[in-house]
Amino acid sequence: MGTCRSAMHLAALMLTVFHLPLRIVHLAAAMSDPYTSPQFTAVPSDLIVAGGQTATLQCGVSGEPPPSVAWFREGGGEVTSGGRYTVSSTSGELTVSGVELSDEGSYYCVASNAVGSVRSLSASLQLAVFSTEGLPAVGNDILTQIVSNRQSMVLDCTVPTSLPPASIEWELNQAILDEPDFDSGRMGITLSGKLVISSVDLTTDNGRFYCYASNDVISDSRRYTTGHLLISGGATHPLSLPTEFVTTPTSQSVVTGDSAHFDCFTTGTPVAAISWRKDGSPLTSSDHISFSQAARNLTISSVGSEDAGSYLCVATVPSTGASIESPAASLSVIVPPTMQSSFSSLAANITEEVILSCEVVASDDGSNIQWVWRVNGSEVVTSGNVLYDRTGLISTLKILSVMEDNRGVYQCVASLVVAGGDQRQAAANGRLSVILTPPTITTEPTSDLLVFVGVAVSLPCTASGFPPPAFTWARGDGTPVELQNSRISLPAEGSGDGTLTISGAAVADSSPYQCTATNSAGFDTSSTVQLRVLVGSTVRNRPGDLAAASHDGVLTADHGARLSVPCNVTRPEDATTVVYQWYRDGTTVGTVRPDMYGAGSLVLESVDVGDRGRYTCVVEISATGVGGQPLEEEIGSVIIGVGEPPTDPFAPTALLIAMVTTNILTLSWTPPTFSGNLPLTGYLVEVMLLGNSLCPQVEPEWKVHQEVDDGEAVGVMVLGLVPFQEYMVRIRARNSANQSQPTTVPGSEWTLPDSPSAPPSNVEVTPGNQLLTVTWEHPSDCLTYGGPLTDYTVSYRISSESTFVERRVGSNKTTLTLASLRSQTTYVVLVSAHTAEGAGPTSDPAETTTYGCSTPAQPTGLTAQPVNSTAALVNWTTPTDPDDLYIVTWCHGDRETRNKVLMGRESYTYVVDLEEVGECVVTVQANNQCGTGKPANITVSPFLIGSLSPVSSQPVWETTWFIVVVAVVATLLVFGTPTVIIFIISVSLTRRRKGKTYIPSRRSASSLSGASTAFTEYHQKNGGIASGITVHSEPPPQRRCTDYADLSSYNSHMSSGPPSISSYQRQSTTETNGGPPSLHHGRETISGDRAPSPPLENFPPGVPEKKKSKRHRLRHYHQEQRVSSPDESADSWSASEYPGHVTNHMADGGSNRDWSGRPTNQLSPLHEHQVMDLSHDQRPQLEGKSRRYHGQPPHPRSSTQQSTFVEPQSLSLPSPSPHLPSTSSLPSPCSRM
Repeated sequence: MGTCRSAMHLAALMLTVFHLPLRIVHLAAAMSDPYTSPQFTAVPSDLIVAGGQTATLQCGVSGEPPPSVAWFREGGGEVTSGGRYTVSSTSGELTVSGVELSDEGSYYCVASNAVGSVRSLSASLQLAVFSTEGLPAVGNDILTQIVSNRQSMVLDCTVPTSLPPASIEWELNQAILDEPDFDSGRMGITLSGKLVISSVDLTTDNGRFYCYASNDVISDSRRYTTGHLLISGGATHPLSLPTEFVTTPTSQSVVTGDSAHFDCFTTGTPVAAISWRKDGSPLTSSDHISFSQAARNLTISSVGSEDAGSYLCVATVPSTGASIESPAASLSVIVPPTMQSSFSSLAANITEEVILSCEVVASDDGSNIQWVWRVNGSEVVTSGNVLYDRTGLISTLKILSVMEDNRGVYQCVASLVVAGGDQRQAAANGRLSVILTPPTITTEPTSDLLVFVGVAVSLPCTASGFPPPAFTWARGDGTPVELQNSRISLPAEGSGDGTLTISGAAVADSSPYQCTATNSAGFDTSSTVQLRVLVGSTVRNRPGDLAAASHDGVLTADHGARLSVPCNVTRPEDATTVVYQWYRDGTTVGTVRPDMYGAGSLVLESVDVGDRGRYTCVVEISATGVGGQPLEEEIGSVIIGVGEPPTDPFAPTALLIAMVTTNILTLSWTPPTFSGNLPLTGYLVEVMLLGNSLCPQVEPEWKVHQEVDDGEAVGVMVLGLVPFQEYMVRIRARNSANQSQPTTVPGSEWTLPDSPSAPPSNVEVTPGNQLLTVTWEHPSDCLTYGGPLTDYTVSYRISSESTFVERRVGSNKTTLTLASLRSQTTYVVLVSAHTAEGAGPTSDPAETTTYGCSTPAQPTGLTAQPVNSTAALVNWTTPTDPDDLYIVTWCHGDRETRNKVLMGRESYTYVVDLEEVGECVVTVQANNQCGTGKPANITVSPFLIGSLSPVSSQPVWETTWFIVVVAVVATLLVFGTPTVIIFIISVSLTRRRKGKTYIPSRRSASSLSGASTAFTEYHQKNGGIASGITVHSEPPPQRRCTDYADLSSYNSHMSSGPPSISSYQRQSTTETNGGPPSLHHGRETISGDRAPSPPLENFPPGVPEKKKSKRHRLRHYHQEQRVSSPDESADSWSASEYPGHVTNHMADGGSNRDWSGRPTNQLSPLHEHQVMDLSHDQRPQLEGKSRRYHGQPPHPRSSTQQSTFVEPQSLSLPSPSPHLPSTSSLPSPCSRM
């Protein structure tokens, strides 16, 4: 395959080299061409829309000249604006309002300009489906089941047919089960919608379980599908039941960029913990891998090729460590075709051979990839001159001999059918130019023009040729016509149109004109046209002069009388001819009464009733030497009445409204019985808008809304009304002289409601930190509402993406906050209003960029220094803002996870309760409002070397006591009783722990190097785990401070270390005058920039509550305080009783921890540098269990030192933000299952 691919690359290279000289010449010739082919800046994407909603398909284009956009439906032809379809002339978007089933299909857009056309990839428009057929009513068909404690249950859910797939929810006793119910893993919902209860708890699970399904696209689609009733009964199941799988991962094929989902549910008691493996290795969460429902669900978002592999889940019983593995499921990743290389725009000579090539990369070997070539949006038809390959990873189109009609925009499209029948495509396009075609005039003036001064004149001239020709005009004397802003102008260059437009012709514009089209290949000229501009004629007598003083401006003549109506003008110039023409009610009089003309005056020899009407005089003016049509100028008109003078016609009768729509009503009437002595010329329809609660500001008044110009009409459709408005309607009849009184329709009529016709006004978008606040006002004109507004839709998307997310709010809302957005990202926001009839147009797009921030950096310089066998001191370099947080996570002896939260200015902490033999991963992560940064990890091993010397358990123990007894008897005989007591106290320093006796080592400082070497060798022998741990030349600390009889011996031993430790001890022995001792961190003087560590001897771990020795209580009151002698009269106390101690007393006697996660035996009055002033929305939710610890109560003396305290309060606080993880979501530092 690699050899074949290399050969194809070589062949493509050879073709490129073969044509290189010719293409260089062509491209150089084309560099002067200012035009570019259309390119898509936004393409349509697949949509699923609820019925009746609005769908918008995008099509952004660029190019020069700016391209136009046309839309097509596959198999259905071009889609144009009209009805429910709107094609935007500016953005190129196709909007389908009130989507119906008939609108489903594939749509694509074609962008065109003078260079050519290019077609977008197709996008599907589907109607959302949610079938509720057969679903029962809530409470019906409930399946009753008798259960007992710790029994496993799997409750089925009927999932209806849905597009997109339905979302499933379960309710227990009318309360929705959600993520908090699933965190323990005892209960969860499978991908198929089943509810799995691994171990029934009748205290919480007794009741009614309901399953609901909903469609995310269709609003109000939540439907009840299945019900279960759990009733307690039967014997309680055993404490331990075998773990069995209910669901296991299933194999699947996913296209890159899509998401993959696996689930893994089990039954059994105790509830098993779920972990995942990929190709045999543990799988952890990442930026695109996430777990939910206690790791029962695995989601891989934006799948890439690296995610392909084998996945399985492991169910482990925590109490026993027993585990079972699921069958493995494979994830196959399909890489759709992606264009790797394609042809670029080029120019070719006539008859030249041209080869265009495109290459894609895909997971397919090319055998299933189908190629299509298009030119100017239409598929290339292969012929003897044009050939191309239809399959493979490379497709080549060859034009054997380029002709002029081969120029245009070529496009190659590679298609691959992937899983589920979905088709994925890749496309590329480029321009093929045919070099230098001389211009040819195709349209020119055909006749001379005669116009009056001030009239607009157009002299047509178009031409073909390539490049598109430029146009110039010249007068008869050869003088070029100068363009004068907007008065004399030409169309834009490159359009192929050179029409000369003169707006407001002047006498000086009179001249012969000739057009010339020119490009780099040549030129062509048009024929010459004569333009003559005349000053208007002077009127001497107008037809209406005789009627000016008569009744109502009507010239009335007696029946049979002779009537002469004057009409005379002076000629504009000597070289003109004037002809008079008369019209009656728009009809030439000469065709009716040929004997009526006399010079310019109209003469009626014997008038009768049929001569009634409006007469108009028009003069036709011709110029000598100028061809074409003569000029016409209307001089005036007069109404002639015969007999009685005209009067008002009677009003129409029987006025009825037959039908009313949103903006139309149908009106009918009976014509009046008297027309007012003149023929009826039409009717006037008047309406009065009464207004309503939507438009209370409307002032009712009668207005002429529509004119009917047919005197014989008996009905009309009144157009242009406003939806959902109350109207009164009336009508008047009219003749050429007067109009009748109005006839009014009784009562009023309401037009039907409609969707709004205008968008919301004053839309503003205010950015915030990962959020946008959108505000708007109602549409500015209440007459555009279309009815009562029901709600608003706010649509938003990332500016570089095409899919909008919609949020709907009630009509009483004019603001909406869009939260959980991407930071520093530009969003496009639209707002539209709704009525019950549908949505109105959207507002103009508003683009705004969110504010943003970044997660903190990874802590550096992470080291761990062992303190004793169960504790270590962890140090790091602080790169974060002091107001940020640190999250420290580790595991203690019982393998459970512990964690603590520190302020950002801290650079060290203790980890306690480590297991004696084994390893533990300590993780340190920085956190701020934007999230948690990359973790830093270090592996810690218990420090067992040189501290305590193990001796075989039973023999040494028995031998030791034998020696003790003998020594006591001998001492008693020789020295007396006091000496015996001292000897017994010294022997008691030995202790028995886990089957071995450990004897404290009393090595001097000079022997420490061997201990350090032994420590290093020990960890190197065990896999080098201690490579990240700093071993100091000091005696290894004892396994626990409780190994010593009292603090004096402990301090005595620790003080034998290096000077830095002694200085710590000295600085830490300061006591307060009253109250709990203050916390004093010792600081050693260290050269360099590393922050000093706290004293190691300040860390005695706590003593469990069951050890009631007052000596122990005293020793463990404060981890870092030196007390020389116990206060025997003090009682045991809890640290939470005093201000400044924040603890969490578990009701079951479990963990006592402060907010930093430390046991309460380590608490002290907090110094200012330790106080975490967390607001309620920033305090972490700390979890975990440990023993209750107690300490020594304070002495009732006044304190001479000031400390900053935190008031006691419960730690059952809300999570600080989505970015501060709960302890359950932190990675486990334990290295052993």
